[in-house]
Amino acid sequence: MSSKNITGYLHPLFAASLAEFGTPRELPECGGWILERKILGFPYRDAMGCYPLLACKDWAHLSEDVK
Repeated sequence: MSSKNITGYLHPLFAASLAEFGTPRELPECGGWILERKILGFPYRDAMGCYPLLACKDWAHLSEDVK
């Protein structure tokens, strides 16, 4: 799949459209978005990619964003 086919998944409004599942969080280094969620009963959070796939402009920088 070429990057031209996934540009819509990189748009902030796409992440915002999924806010019912978690809080959109920009990943500025890799150019993607995730959805953060509270873990009930704990002071922690987890995250998931924006369905149907996590898209990033630069996958090499993903680890910098999710530390």
